[in-house]
Amino acid sequence: MIANPKPLINLVNKVKYEVGIKKLPKGNYHAFVLDYPSVRVIANSQDEAIKELSQRLQNFLKYTEIINLEIELPKREDPWMKFAGMFKDDPLFDQVLEAIQDYRNEIDAEEEE
Repeated sequence: MIANPKPLINLVNKVKYEVGIKKLPKGNYHAFVLDYPSVRVIANSQDEAIKELSQRLQNFLKYTEIINLEIELPKREDPWMKFAGMFKDDPLFDQVLEAIQDYRNEIDAEEEE
């Protein structure tokens, strides 16, 4: 199964975008395109907001080239790696591991009761 790409293009040369519409405390409506948060309007009614947003999105797309950009993510060091092996030469390390295991066994025994 292939996921539908955004935006969805149908056969009559139309594009569908997901839009957020929020009623504001003063009764106005804030509408915005989820894929383009800078494309937004505030209007007196929900219908007016949708109409204005549609026009604003058309104007935005008229002067905007949309491309796919693929980048390689930078290689990041795992932040915990700097601690790996830091106790390898500690003479008490085996005793600490044994104490941890004893405590785990104690808790397991309590849970079984």
